[in-house]
Amino acid sequence: AKFAVSLGLLAWLYYKVDFSPLKQNFLNIRPEYYSIGLVIVLGYVFIQSLIIKILISPASAEPPGEGINTGVLKIMRLAIISTFFGFLFPGGAGPDVVLCYNLFKTSNRKDKVLSAIVFARGATLVGMVLVAYIASFFAPVEIPGIRQFALVFLGIILAAYIFFVTGAHSAIFGRFLDFLARHRATAFLHRTASNMLDAVKNPGVMAATIPLFILIGILRVT
Repeated sequence: AKFAVSLGLLAWLYYKVDFSPLKQNFLNIRPEYYSIGLVIVLGYVFIQSLIIKILISPASAEPPGEGINTGVLKIMRLAIISTFFGFLFPGGAGPDVVLCYNLFKTSNRKDKVLSAIVFARGATLVGMVLVAYIASFFAPVEIPGIRQFALVFLGIILAAYIFFVTGAHSAIFGRFLDFLARHRATAFLHRTASNMLDAVKNPGVMAATIPLFILIGILRVT
């Protein structure tokens, strides 16, 4: 029934909308550029799926064995579907919301899924800023303020990393974190934040994901 409704909507759209400008633009596309763009998009989705796979896997869980054993190809399939439907949502977080919803349906560890997607999105942003900073030295035209912004941003991220890894946050926000953990309404947020902190503290996870974040930053900047 859903497939029939979809076909009906596509047929209605075909007869109501003039696609001639789109058709002309499509015919003018150079195949090599289209192929390169397709490879970049699929490469980005694959690396993103691999990062999420590493973050939710039982090997990276605390305690070990409590992660989600989901294949990277399954995550990639859901990520491609989520990217398509994400265009229907306003803002840039649409694909992440849909991907999170789809992964929620495959696991009862929703906190693990949410923490992996949020962590991957944040780390991807860091990778993009790092790549943009390095690329600014080779740009034919200097962009005012880009290097200063990148240095300040990366400095804040480094300070936050040291702050959380050394456990200084526990001394300052200890009571607030205990409050979040005790109450049912906020316990989910506490578990999600704890999962991200465990990932940052895990040397194996960081060693496996940092090169991927830099690579995905290159693809996003490209």
